[in-house]
This record gives sequence, structure tokens and C-alpha cells, in this order.
Amino acid sequence: MKAIPLVRASALLRFTDFLDQIGAPTERWLEQSNLSGALLITPERLLPTVQTAAFVERAARADGLDTLGIVVGQQTQAWHLGEFGHLLSRSLTLYDLLTTLERTINLMHSGERFRIIEQVDAVWLQTHLYALDRCESPHTQCFSLMVYLNALRLALGPQWKPSELHLAAKPNPALLATGVFEGIQVRWGTPHNAIKIPKALLSFPLRPAPGLPSSQPQASYDDLYQSAPAEDFGLSLKQLIESFLPQGHPDIAKAAQALGLGVRSFQRRLTEADLSYSHLVEQVRFNLAISWLQDPSLKVADIAAELGYNDPANFTRAFKRWTGVSPLRFRQQQQQQAGGGER
Repeated sequence: MKAIPLVRASALLRFTDFLDQIGAPTERWLEQSNLSGALLITPERLLPTVQTAAFVERAARADGLDTLGIVVGQQTQAWHLGEFGHLLSRSLTLYDLLTTLERTINLMHSGERFRIIEQVDAVWLQTHLYALDRCESPHTQCFSLMVYLNALRLALGPQWKPSELHLAAKPNPALLATGVFEGIQVRWGTPHNAIKIPKALLSFPLRPAPGLPSSQPQASYDDLYQSAPAEDFGLSLKQLIESFLPQGHPDIAKAAQALGLGVRSFQRRLTEADLSYSHLVEQVRFNLAISWLQDPSLKVADIAAELGYNDPANFTRAFKRWTGVSPLRFRQQQQQQAGGGER
């Protein structure tokens, strides 16, 4: 059974920041897409790809922003994409950048595939947002293309343009009027985005990213890999539930929407996988609570809110049901054990 496609919040932040700057009703479009600004506080948080794309397309239609994906993509450099972008920005050469992308794109977005296709004198950088195959997502497709072009320009210079590219979006007058594709042979409405790059350019070194340290701590790499979107249905569902917790109880309808399914179809998927949605919610909340309570700097009330409880008393009751003790008592017991006290 396929995993639920998830993407890091740093990608959506590029759109919400832009929309906020132009005075758009960003929060309204987020709510209509079953998302919340609370989910964007942490750029590395995983969000459902389908709802993320729905927000982008809804905002573009509602505000008449026919070139939203292009404009936001033009303003997005690799280092804007959190730890994953920092990893890319530290590539040594263009070849190193492309092979790193092919190997690690799943750390950023589990609903996208990246391939390098070799020809005699050129390579094609091919990307496929397979999570959106059943959705109209021209702005998301254009954003993805522009981000990759900007990544290539870290080695090839800000004015570089490919001789040929393929774009999954369909042409429209607004896109053509931007001048972005001037002088480029474009094939529109293709199954994948693709950019043609002469092989002679692959050895070009990357220019240093502004303000980015020359090395990345091992802890950042470890965190990136450990928090990557899961490729297993059950594990990805747990990650989805965790992402929804700050909005309150993660309603099953929201989880179903993340797969583009109705609730009944989603429940059948759960039955086939021998999973209980309510049990998964409890399990995710319990695991996070145990982890966070071991950090004495976190208030119990804040932990309750992050776990989706509107009232800390409800969290306390749930925690007693799980462990037989209150969150405060559990914390005290853990501190006593760490200090060599009674067990």
C-alpha cells in the first residue's frame, strides 16, 4: 500500500510569506485547505502534499495570481528550503548537486521523483510530482521547475537558460508574458518537468551560498534523515497525524483528504492494513508526550496544546489512562531515575 505523500513546510512557507507580503487572506486559504498557520512555525514539519498543493492553487485562483508558481519559484533559492536546501547548497559541482538531488529528494518530498537521464552530449533533469497526478496543479508544477532552475544557476550563473525544457503545466498567456521562457524551446503539458543540460557544464563548481556556513553539522544531517517522509503507509500516516496535532484532534476526514480519498475508502485502506485510526492517534500522542515530558523546559500546558488538546486537563486524563500517573508525576519519576533516586 502506497505511503501518504508528504512535503516539508519550508516549501509552503515560500508561498505564505509571499501572499502575506501582498496582503492576501492567507489564513483563510489555509483553513479552506485544511491547513493552519500553526503548522508553519517549524519549517521541517511534514505536511500532506495534496492539501499543500490545494492551498497554492486555491490562492492563485482566488486572488487572480496567474503566475503565482513562477513568481514564488523565481524568488526561491535552494537554501530557503531548510536543512534539505542547505544540503544541496553545499554540493561541490553541478554534477554533485544533481546526484545529491536524485539520491535525497525523498528527504524533502515523498511525492516527487527526480531522475537524471543521460544522452550523448546532454543530460535531462526529469522531475515528476506523482502525488499530484490526479490534481490540477499548474502553479505547483511551475514552482518546482523554477526552484530547480535556480539550483542549476548556483553553478551556471543567474542568467543561464536551458535550450529546451518540458513543463507539465499547460501554456497560458500570463505564463508566456512573463518572459521566463523566452529563447527556450518549451514543450507544454508533458508527463514530467524536465530540463536539458549540456554534459560539458556538469563539472562547473557551485558558487558559495550567501550567509551559509561552509560545513553542515552532523546533527543536521542526522535530523534530516531521521525526520524524512516515510515510504510505508502506516508510518507515513503516523507522520501525517503528528503534523495535524497542533490544529486539534486530527479528524479522520483530514487524513482521508491527504490521500485524495473519501472517508469510507480511507477506512477500507486502514482495514486492509490492519490499522485502527483512533489507536494510531493515541500512539502518536503517547510517544510524543513521553519524549517531550523528559525536557524540563517544556511546560505541560504547552505540550498539551502541541498534542492537540484544547484543555490541559484532557491531556492529563489521557496520560493517566495510558500510564496510571499524571504528566507531572511521570516527569518527576524520570528526573528521579536520571538522578539515581528511587525506582
